[in-house]
Amino acid sequence: MSIIADYSVVSNNYDKSRIPVGADIFLKIIREHFNAEEPKLDQIQILDVGCGTGNYSLEFCKAGIGELYMFDANEDMMSQAQTKLATFIQSGTVKELKQNFLPSIPYEDETMDVVMINQVLHHLDKDGHVDNFPKVFETLQETMRVLKPGGLLLMSYSTPEQLSSSYWYLKLIPAIVPRFIQRSTWCEQLTHFLPSIGYRADTLKLESVAYPSFSLTVDDPEGPLKKEWRDQDSFFSSATPQEIDEMISFLKIKKKEGTLRNLYIELNGKGKGKEVGHTTFLSISK
Repeated sequence: MSIIADYSVVSNNYDKSRIPVGADIFLKIIREHFNAEEPKLDQIQILDVGCGTGNYSLEFCKAGIGELYMFDANEDMMSQAQTKLATFIQSGTVKELKQNFLPSIPYEDETMDVVMINQVLHHLDKDGHVDNFPKVFETLQETMRVLKPGGLLLMSYSTPEQLSSSYWYLKLIPAIVPRFIQRSTWCEQLTHFLPSIGYRADTLKLESVAYPSFSLTVDDPEGPLKKEWRDQDSFFSSATPQEIDEMISFLKIKKKEGTLRNLYIELNGKGKGKEVGHTTFLSISK
């Protein structure tokens, strides 16, 4: 269960702009890892941890992945996924879609070829700070357990540096940026911890990409004025009602003055998205 956002509410607006950014990156990694010449995707079993509404699983099903297992903590997000993947559930490609709460992963040892975790880790530890991410680390230990020898862990997340410098709208409520960041693990923590529990350090790959985890409307200067837009990023769930109201009042003034787009350009230009990226994609083998 997310300690940041109420996804029963968020689920109503989640897919209005969310897209599976990086699904192509993960598919390329899978093809290269299992068979660079003729990847037999139909023989691969993937577990989608914290699957949400199933955006990534849908892309994998379309690509010909053999079996998908999916779970999420929120029933409303799962309901959206069930509708979205109905064809693949009926065909048997999606073997299981169920509710589960991390850090436990309810599968037997060495049963999965790939475990995928997209933008989930920052939802786990309410008081996570520096080295204190017990649920994150227990979750990663669980991924190690359920992967087959030679299996692959895929993760996407935004690092504290990316959060603080690359997302223009986070600068609208600067007071809550540190609040949000303290729940986010650093790359160095993950790349140190994963080999310590048995993942192969020599297979670690990191790629930072200069676009956020939802991109259909992310460049809309008026986006933060709309609740449905804010619902698509858990950052705003860390703000108090007063902070949201103050931000809205400020943006309305800028809109009335005709300077809202100029503000967006200024805030976006101050970021380091092209340097540090918005999202980090990690892969490592057992």
